[in-house]
Amino acid sequence: MARFLLVLFLVLSVALTVVVEVKAQKRCKVILNPSGCDLSACRQQCLNSYNGNGVCTSGGSVGTYICTCVYNC
Repeated sequence: MARFLLVLFLVLSVALTVVVEVKAQKRCKVILNPSGCDLSACRQQCLNSYNGNGVCTSGGSVGTYICTCVYNC
């Protein structure tokens, strides 16, 4: 019985691997405000302009942040 379950599991695993196809959508990003980042304003602007997710990312130097919008292209 254990052997049967193992074989069944392997067959189903292979079948699902072959059948399932991932269609990943390309992600794009744009800098909305290079001089600073207010998270709530960044999120709102990104959502309104690109229907995306606005995040504060490092601006390069210590302690500086920029508003970056990540969205589906």
